[in-house]
Amino acid sequence: MPGALSVQVRGVDSLADRIRLLRPRMRRATIAAVTEAGQGLEDGMKALAPVDTGRLRDSIRHEVEGTTATAGPGREVDYAIFVEFGTSRMPAQPYVRPVVQAEKLLFPALVRKHLDAELKRGGRR
Repeated sequence: MPGALSVQVRGVDSLADRIRLLRPRMRRATIAAVTEAGQGLEDGMKALAPVDTGRLRDSIRHEVEGTTATAGPGREVDYAIFVEFGTSRMPAQPYVRPVVQAEKLLFPALVRKHLDAELKRGGRR
């Protein structure tokens, strides 16, 4: 057909193979970023938690399972929520929400940092 235009794309299979090879590195970088963020959450909450006896602050811990970090006061401190949100007799003293908001903003940079390190490491582990 005169004047027909055709486009041929080469290397798609090679690109797909390279992307598949990146997957384990991306997972390692993500887990490292989540681990660092979990520690950051714990440290930040402990720094902001009001201290009377120190029981609330000392109960704050974090756990990392796969790509999920969980942080906060332990269940043994049944008044933690009242400190965070306040009551009719006590003003709120937020120590969880401000730290979570800050970590949400920092997290993309943590992922980038760990992914850069993982890619620079190349095939070495």
